[in-house]
Amino acid sequence: MSQTQIIIKQKKGQPLQVEVVGVPDSSCRNLTQPLEALGQVEVTPKPQMYVEPTITTFSTVEIDG
Repeated sequence: MSQTQIIIKQKKGQPLQVEVVGVPDSSCRNLTQPLEALGQVEVTPKPQMYVEPTITTFSTVEIDG
């Protein structure tokens, strides 16, 4: 499993740039929401933001016979 990282960049006169690494879906917005409340934040969704999480289910089926 990859480690979650939040990369913050600030250039003078520019909005705050926040990048989330290691979060495969839109839950990264939950991590950056407090930073967005501070003021100008540049949001650029990455393709990973639109990837749905993989869910695997296993079932046991017994067949009488």
